[in-house]
Amino acid sequence: MENIEQPFEQEDFPYEDQDYERVEDLIMWEHHQIEDKLVKAISGEGLSVNERRDLFNDVKKEILHHMNAEEYTYYQEIPGVNDISKDQIRESKQEHHQMKLIMSEIDDVAVEHPDWKAKLQVLCEDVKHHHREEEEEFLQHTKEEWSDEKSQKICQDFLKAKKKANF
Repeated sequence: MENIEQPFEQEDFPYEDQDYERVEDLIMWEHHQIEDKLVKAISGEGLSVNERRDLFNDVKKEILHHMNAEEYTYYQEIPGVNDISKDQIRESKQEHHQMKLIMSEIDDVAVEHPDWKAKLQVLCEDVKHHHREEEEEFLQHTKEEWSDEKSQKICQDFLKAKKKANF
């Protein structure tokens, strides 16, 4: 696992040494990384106030890059996949929007304030809910329907989108 106390930097892009066979595997791996970091930021165990803020900033950037890459690569390819409706894709994009809103609110609250942890817990619950839906409603179906070649191409596009992300 990468050093979670350091902010995520483009120069230290953590995905280049990985060889992902399918985009679904990469997305699920990122889901787990994001959730682990959120749980650590909430607990704050062994972290100073500044380290907790840095960890939140790190995971926020990862979430934003992840959502951006999903929307501009993976989500663009899933219309027409059996059992996935356009309404499900719209709902998923709205969940992304909702997470952006709460992350913005967290930015405006001091780590020491009780609302910071409460908002972070709500974000974590929203993220976990969103991830489970995505894994069950999208990833499972695309993994069954897409060829390895198609999934690998989307995976490479996903990684390129993350590298180009500039927030």
